[in-house]
Amino acid sequence: MPGAATVILTPAAPLDTVKAPAPDTVVDDAPFRVADLVDKFIGPYESDSHMNSPLKVLDAGFNNYGGKPLFYGQVSTLKIPVIHNGSVRDAVVEEGRGRILVIDGEASMKCACLGDVLTGRAAAHGWAGIVVNGCIRDAITIAKVPIGMKALGTHPQKPGKKFPGTRDVPVTVGGVTINAGDWLYCDEDGMLVSPHELDLAALKK
Repeated sequence: MPGAATVILTPAAPLDTVKAPAPDTVVDDAPFRVADLVDKFIGPYESDSHMNSPLKVLDAGFNNYGGKPLFYGQVSTLKIPVIHNGSVRDAVVEEGRGRILVIDGEASMKCACLGDVLTGRAAAHGWAGIVVNGCIRDAITIAKVPIGMKALGTHPQKPGKKFPGTRDVPVTVGGVTINAGDWLYCDEDGMLVSPHELDLAALKK
C-alpha cells in the first residue's frame, strides 16, 4: 500500500541468553544476621567446625510475632506445666535488663502460653524478647509491641493458672538444650544459642 510504514521485526533472543538485571545493592545496618553468625562461628552443616561448635541453631518451626523480629540477649528460662502459665505473670514483671525469656511449654498446641497483656508488661520491664515453645494469642496486638517474640503458633484458648513453673532450669527448645545465662540471637531466619556472648564486631572484619 502506498505510504505504508515499513515494520522491521527482529528475532527475540533465545531464553537461555536473556539475563535478568542485577539486583540493587542492599545496605543492611542491622547489628547481625543469624545466617552471618552461622557462617562466621559455625560453618557448613556437618563440617568439623559445625560438629565441634558449642553454638547451636534451633530447629525451624518458630514464627515471628513481635514488633522487633531481630533481637538478642542473655537467657532466663521458665519451664511451665502444659496449659498452665501462672509463673509467666511473675516472670514478665521482673526487670528484664535486655534479657530474653525462654518459656518451655513443651510445644503444646492445646492453648496459648501468654497474650498481649503479659507481652506488653515484658516490654515495659525491659525484656528484649520472649521465645515460646508453644503458642501465643492476641497476635495482631503483639505485632505492635516493641519486643521480640517467637512462638510455634497461635491459639485463642487462655491457659490455666493452677500450677507454677520452674525458673532458670535447662530446657529443650527446637531440639537444643538452652541454659539460663546462655546468649540467644534471633531474626527472621531463625535462632542461634551460644554459651557466651558473641563478638558482633567480628562480623564487620
